Amino acid sequence: MTDDPFSPDGHASAASILECLKMLVEEADKLPLPRTSLALHKAVRACQTENNRLIPARCRPRRHVVLH
Repeated sequence: MTDDPFSPDGHASAASILECLKMLVEEADKLPLPRTSLALHKAVRACQTENNRLIPARCRPRRHVVLH
């Protein structure tokens, strides 16, 4: 990971956050932290899914509407 400056609006990019999560997963896997490791793996998968989604977040149907 490189030390890129923050974007003009002050937020880290999604790719940078995903990269940090992956580094945390590597460290948690080295240590005896099974629950932390599992949670981080789930967070990485969720971020990857969100990044690969074709439908913009604004256009998604509301969850409570879909479930009823």
